[in-house]
Amino acid sequence: RNAKKRAGNKLYFGHTQVLIINQEIARTEDIGSVLDWFWRDGECRETVYVAISQEETAADILDLEGIDQSVISIKIQKLLQGDNAITSSAPAVELYTTFETLNSQGKELVLPALRKVISKDVRTCELNGLAVFKGERLLGFLSPLETKYYLFVMDAVKGGLLPFSSHGAGRADATLEIHKNKTRLSLCRAGPAPRILVKSETTAFLDEYMPVRVELKEPRVIELEAMAARKLQADIRAAMASSSI
Repeated sequence: RNAKKRAGNKLYFGHTQVLIINQEIARTEDIGSVLDWFWRDGECRETVYVAISQEETAADILDLEGIDQSVISIKIQKLLQGDNAITSSAPAVELYTTFETLNSQGKELVLPALRKVISKDVRTCELNGLAVFKGERLLGFLSPLETKYYLFVMDAVKGGLLPFSSHGAGRADATLEIHKNKTRLSLCRAGPAPRILVKSETTAFLDEYMPVRVELKEPRVIELEAMAARKLQADIRAAMASSSI
């Protein structure tokens, strides 16, 4: 409202594409109090994307340049919209989802994280994993790799790649492209504490295979499937057991 004292037109929020929140504010203030106006005001769309800035301020992200888009907010919107089908390194979280999550028992909020990078002398932004909340305060961040396996657990993977070693160990020399995935969670008791069982069924294509002179007959294909499955299982366990939070 005070901007109207200097600007000819009243600020209009109906075309807002992305809402970026400073990480210091997210750590020290309840995120619900920050989002409350955007939830309630009639101009704001419920489909606005929400993200956390890993820079000193949120403005540090909006002041950057877009490599393939002249408007940085449009670039960020397109980054979020397409990521889950291409890299599965950060989910797109819309404004209405934040309200549902914060008002649901047993669920915690996660938001995509953005950081500043230099690409061929251009200051631009990139997705950098997940900001994880405990209650209404920012707890910490997951790396893009940890985020991928978090998305597997949450049945939210739409695409991306799975590099692995075709020998079962050592350097990755084969890559699967994820076609579809379905993850089911179940709870069981094994000892004094409950355990969560994660069953992930993944359909993928062999996208890269560096031993080009090796003939891919059915027995070898079955071996590759088993190696990729063990690698995926190990990566999901590692991400859950030793996340950066």
